[in-house]
Amino acid sequence: MASAAGGVQNNVAVERTVSDVEIGLTDLKENPGSEHKVTRSSKMPMLFEGSARSWWNPRFLKDDLENQLQRCLLPLTRYRFRLALLYVAVSCLLWCIFFAVVRGTNWIPFFTGTLVLLFIALGILGFSYTKACESAILHLSIAVILILIFADLLSYVYYDSALSAVGIFIGCIEILILLYTFITLPLYFCTGIGVLYSVTLEVLSALTSDMQKPMYIASRVLIHIVIHVVGIHIYLMAQVRKRSIFLKVCESVRLRQGLEVEKQLKRCMIHSLMPPAVAEEIIKLRDQERDREGSDDDISEKTRHRRSSLGSERGRMTFRHFHMSKMDNVSILFADIVGFTKMSSKKTAEHLVFLLSDLFGRFDKICVECNCEKISTLGDCYYCVSGCPEPREDHAKCCVEMGLKMCVAIKQFDHDHNEEVNMRVGVHTGTVLCGLVGTCRFKFDVWSHDVTLANMMESEGKAGMVHISDYTYNCVKDDYIVEEGDPVPDIRIKQLLTEFFDAKSQQFIVQHVSESERTIGTWFIIGHKSAEMDHLEGGQNGAMQPYGRDIANKSTEDGKQPEGGGSAPLKTNDLPNRTGHQETGTTTNEDAKVDEANLSAVGLMGKRETPTHENMDGDGDASGAAIAHLLGQKKQETDRELEEMISKQTEYCLYHPAINHWIVRFRSNKLERKYRKHYVESIGSHQCSCASPHISSLFDTIVSLIFFLLISFCCFISFGPGSPLVIVFVVSLVTLFFLLILNLLNIFKMKGDVNLIDRVRRLFSSWFPRHLFGGFLACLPTLAVYSTFLCGIFTSGESIADRFYCLLAISSLVHFCNFTLLSSWMKSCLAIAGGLVLLILLGIGFCRVTLDNFNSTTSSGMNETALFLSQNPPSHPLFCEIVIDTVLLLLLIFVLNREIEISYRVSYHGDIEAVRDHCQMQTEEKQADWLLHNIVPEHVAEHLKQNKKYSKTHKDIGVIFAKIVNFEDFYDESFEGGKEYLRVLNELMGDFEELFKKPEYHDIEKIKTIGSCLMAASGLNPKRESENPNAHLCALMNFSYELLHKLEQFNKEIFNFDFEMAIGYNFGEVTAGVVGTTKLLYDIWGDTVNIASRMYSTGVHGRIQVTEDTATRLKDYFDFEHRGQVFVKGKGDMNVFLLAEK
Repeated sequence: MASAAGGVQNNVAVERTVSDVEIGLTDLKENPGSEHKVTRSSKMPMLFEGSARSWWNPRFLKDDLENQLQRCLLPLTRYRFRLALLYVAVSCLLWCIFFAVVRGTNWIPFFTGTLVLLFIALGILGFSYTKACESAILHLSIAVILILIFADLLSYVYYDSALSAVGIFIGCIEILILLYTFITLPLYFCTGIGVLYSVTLEVLSALTSDMQKPMYIASRVLIHIVIHVVGIHIYLMAQVRKRSIFLKVCESVRLRQGLEVEKQLKRCMIHSLMPPAVAEEIIKLRDQERDREGSDDDISEKTRHRRSSLGSERGRMTFRHFHMSKMDNVSILFADIVGFTKMSSKKTAEHLVFLLSDLFGRFDKICVECNCEKISTLGDCYYCVSGCPEPREDHAKCCVEMGLKMCVAIKQFDHDHNEEVNMRVGVHTGTVLCGLVGTCRFKFDVWSHDVTLANMMESEGKAGMVHISDYTYNCVKDDYIVEEGDPVPDIRIKQLLTEFFDAKSQQFIVQHVSESERTIGTWFIIGHKSAEMDHLEGGQNGAMQPYGRDIANKSTEDGKQPEGGGSAPLKTNDLPNRTGHQETGTTTNEDAKVDEANLSAVGLMGKRETPTHENMDGDGDASGAAIAHLLGQKKQETDRELEEMISKQTEYCLYHPAINHWIVRFRSNKLERKYRKHYVESIGSHQCSCASPHISSLFDTIVSLIFFLLISFCCFISFGPGSPLVIVFVVSLVTLFFLLILNLLNIFKMKGDVNLIDRVRRLFSSWFPRHLFGGFLACLPTLAVYSTFLCGIFTSGESIADRFYCLLAISSLVHFCNFTLLSSWMKSCLAIAGGLVLLILLGIGFCRVTLDNFNSTTSSGMNETALFLSQNPPSHPLFCEIVIDTVLLLLLIFVLNREIEISYRVSYHGDIEAVRDHCQMQTEEKQADWLLHNIVPEHVAEHLKQNKKYSKTHKDIGVIFAKIVNFEDFYDESFEGGKEYLRVLNELMGDFEELFKKPEYHDIEKIKTIGSCLMAASGLNPKRESENPNAHLCALMNFSYELLHKLEQFNKEIFNFDFEMAIGYNFGEVTAGVVGTTKLLYDIWGDTVNIASRMYSTGVHGRIQVTEDTATRLKDYFDFEHRGQVFVKGKGDMNVFLLAEK
């Protein structure tokens, strides 16, 4: 049956600006994330968000959006049109039976006309299932309404009608409800047709009917008015709900688009940091901790406090979550560019970065083909693993083949760029610890002595060849031709960690006792034993997907250096020199290639597909551009794709709701409980559209008040002001005004006020009290009519009075279509009860009327009816007709109420879906931001949202390197492969990183960790420039001092092993930038960085060593001791100073 509801009120606050809903399809496509404020001068609430502000023609302001709505809702419109036709057919069938059985005067024309109308309804109903109906449904709706109006008015052709005035009038009510419910024309058209129909009906009634007394005419006019008021209310709420649902569908589609973007962005961020499996565990644990303990600051502080409280009890320690796994049978590859220094000396920084990006992009492609996991790049050093984090049986062959292809690739690179560089590759197979160390700016990395051995394979190798260890050789000896190389020392010496009491220091000392030294044999790969083997088997049949590996394997050129248990074999001291000449950006000569890569990224995101390796071109900047593009703009869609998405979502929302249609409630008990609470929870939400449940309820109350007043006035002028009617009127009026005030309070009262009035309104707004109270209010017009019941009406000999009473009682049942927020079952049951009361009063002959009295005033047609009924006492002469009138109206009310509640619940469910998508998108966005800010600082991330590159030169930047110099002595792989020692390092780094969260250190950024070395800088955020240019330098010095204090505190809390730290400090000009091929890296380069690294490597344990310029710059804030001159690689002898005290 046609319903007034096409959608429902906006129950749950989904924060949308006005422009978000005042957009057409083109706007949705071109500006999916646009947000603008639009002010409205009118104080009257708008019908729905994005409305054209016309109450007489409710529609969207944007024609595109309105047209799309009509297309999406066509199946629903057709369904309700069929329901209306079915109702008409049932009505015609019942009246045909009535005419055939009763056989009143002129029954044959009425029977024939009704039968014809039945066949017309059935014919149109059958036609509605054809495809041709889609374009003709509007015209069919108009035709059906006009036919019904004409058929009802045709009853007045016969003065002696087979239908009484009651039947004709009730038929008019039903047709008016169908008019306002099913026809899809503007409201002014429906109102015009309806008013014209009512006027015509009353004119014909006045000319032919015996209800010609002024009080009856006035009462009938008032009843017409209340029916039109209810009809307009139903129509408006139907339009509001339809468009409310559609807006929620559009909102959900927009949010899901954003969700996809955020997921892709998060996926890119994850692949920049770690394998997805590791990321899922970390994000899950982080979210659990945040939910349980609050913010990240709270988590860190509570963890530190728990450890501190247990630190005094030796052997009992509570550490942070630690993500580290031990994996055997892993091959590690290190590759270094031979001739890089010579090449870099002749290039600008921008051109050098372009060349490295191009070369590393080629390596990344090979890494994917060979099923290797890229870890990172350190300057011109590239390293990756195979068999980690996912085991592979052919891990050694993967790495060897990777190395061979790298040597081929660099020759092609030389040819393309006219360079003369080569590759030196080393591969070793063994055991690694893979995971994360630290709590911020961390990266997935590998640690172990075997990692250090792989680096030794590279450093001891030959240009253009792959140098492998004995362990790797044993895995690939059947596949490659080799020649023997020189042995290298085996650093994997078992060490026994012992503790003894040192009499000199009067404390327990922990140290290692080592085994004797030994060596490992090495080999150089000459070629394949099988010349036909052009590529690795695993490259074709690898288990990992190309794109997943491509993104996951691309590394930032980070300083996360694999070390043997915290040692520094990976040229830690040389790293600043290697990266000191690099900065981001490309020259104009390479713009074409970069643009090509960016277009590829745009295409991949536009199709919302997971890119494959074939989609990636050779330019390594493609994925970096993809990430920047994801940051900078939302996903683009064509009109057709967007329409399909909206149509599918609308179909899911409207035609497959999570509702049990039999009992009209949600299938999920949890969702049902939330639905019953949402009215109270939305109190004070200040929504300014009729879609708001409280504004909708306010209009329901106003309509109820109008309905009750007009029906009561009809009772007063027709039956007189009896005591029961006066009592009902006064009580009802007070109740309705109370409800009106309550609704106004719910709309305008702010949340959070706890007083008596607030408790009362919340009590009456809860589910069961609201239904008890609302059910009583819905019954008020019917109660007013029944309060005028007197036997005199039926025994006075004036049949007009009893017929008008029946007409008024049946008309009052229409009020049960109001109060759209109440349960349809409750309203329908109350309506049925109200109708049964009338039928019982008439059927049991409570006020029996004599046939003679009735004969004196009724027509001959009614005489036959009375004769028939007199043979079946006790009953009213019009009993059968009134039964049909009542049953048909109750059927219409039942279906209407059911459709209204279903649509309301559908809209609520759509709102819940939109809120869920909104929350999920926010969660994904927060996770992506958290991951992004773990790679780059927040101000850099904001820049990347607007630009695809970031490179900036800063002056007077403070830089420190803080290294735990004796961590190598502590580290031992004999116990769980060294995992627990890295746990200690993770805990120590976590304590250091807590300092970054202090307000006084907000100018300091962690750059990276390199093994047991922490690198940080200050003054990089241009938005935080201070009036005092030395403020951030002083903060960095205080930060360095606190690092020493933290380490001292850590030593006391953990155990008696005394870690020692050397800190190097320098300031000057640096270049900050974001680089990377498939993984982003924020880093700083420059001579300032190089010298800072030399300050710690030549420094004093437990002290902060600075340059002469630093001591001069900060002499007004700190005291320094002149240490003398020390030799600094690349600088010669330099005067250095040590911090004495603050």
